Amino acid sequence: MSFRLRSRMSIALAVGAVALGLVVSGCTTSRATHTTGVKIKGGTAVWALPPATAPNYAFPFMSGAYISVYNLNTFANLMYRPLYWVGDGAQPRLNRSLSLANTPSWSGNTATITLKHYMWSNGMPVTVTDVMFWVNMLKAVGATDWGAYNGFPAAFVTSIKVVSPTELQMTTKKAYSHTWFLSNNLSQITPMPVAWDRTASGPSDCAVKVSDCAAVYKYLDGRARQLSTYASSPLWGTVNGPWKMSRSCRIPSTPARSSRLSRSSKKCLSIRRRRSTGRCDRRPASRRSTLVICLWPTLQPSLPALAR
Repeated sequence: MSFRLRSRMSIALAVGAVALGLVVSGCTTSRATHTTGVKIKGGTAVWALPPATAPNYAFPFMSGAYISVYNLNTFANLMYRPLYWVGDGAQPRLNRSLSLANTPSWSGNTATITLKHYMWSNGMPVTVTDVMFWVNMLKAVGATDWGAYNGFPAAFVTSIKVVSPTELQMTTKKAYSHTWFLSNNLSQITPMPVAWDRTASGPSDCAVKVSDCAAVYKYLDGRARQLSTYASSPLWGTVNGPWKMSRSCRIPSTPARSSRLSRSSKKCLSIRRRRSTGRCDRRPASRRSTLVICLWPTLQPSLPALAR
């Protein structure tokens, strides 16, 4: 995603977090307690969403019909980390600590991208293959099916070279501002796991062959529209972020409970953390946190649960 769009989403999230605050809840009928920014282990962090909004698409390669703050920043990015994370608190700048790769090094018009050590929840490392999976999908269907498409990579890059499982080189057509190239092009990339490189017929090879990508996109897009299967699907269960979706839960719509959130909010997004340590996105699957979607049943009875 371009720096401008991703930054706008990040700022909106920061403002929303300050305005609404967090509520600790176990998704039961027990009384909720307020926090004032103190870190805790376990429990559930809950924040309100505006009326008539809810995350409804997990696949981070989002078309214009689905790309939004609610689907990307408050949902998909919590589970699937972008290569370069834009948004540092309320500031629209690169967040180096949350990025999956080090800041590119340049030699002339060639940028060298080196991945940090991150793991998928299935025990596989995040590699350049996962980066090329996204890049090849951009080449194949980006113009029609990527909501932040700006012509990258074809419009700006002459060659892409895989140096090693953790190193990639891109040579640009001319000298560009390094900050601009990272913010508007490289920040679009979200590495995707090999487990997603498939169609209904079986494994595919989009990470290597652009010609395979259209069919893979069609399959993943179709699965991303099936909200009721999110928690049970092995596709969306393969994550490299700190959160992993588990199930849906219901929060009682009582005056006491709803008054602690926005009165106009009709549903909430809830995140349950099983264990908490510093660099949670590098932890093995057994210690990864759990993402839970909570709904206000009496106010939005028609909103489908993400898992049963």
